[in-house]
Amino acid sequence: MKLKSIRFASLTVLALAFLVTMATMPAVAAEPMVGAEKLETMAKNAKTPGEHAAVAKQFRLRAESFAAKAEKHEAEARKLANGPRIGIDAKWPAMARNTAAKEKQLAMEARRAAQENYALADQHIRFVIEKEFAEE
Repeated sequence: MKLKSIRFASLTVLALAFLVTMATMPAVAAEPMVGAEKLETMAKNAKTPGEHAAVAKQFRLRAESFAAKAEKHEAEARKLANGPRIGIDAKWPAMARNTAAKEKQLAMEARRAAQENYALADQHIRFVIEKEFAEE
């Protein structure tokens, strides 16, 4: 009897852990991101509040993507900066490639791109609000 109750308890704990993990995972975007050229034409041709909202959503998705890339680059930069120096890095540090600085640069560029896309999304949301209030 004890073995069955232990199995049941362990299965219950595993099931609860699985449910908690699934509940806390971010939802996958229902609408895929469009390409840069298509998004640019969508933004230029947007006339209705619905079209501006769709453009704002795409800019927000792109901004979130850039922010995720920036986080990855920052983590890689920390890893490279704190890692051990081996080979030419230890013997001649001035001749070593500075990959940590390159990762920091890529992170900074991704952060800037994310900020620009968030700003464009805000601009299109303002267009939606202005058009909604103008129609009333």
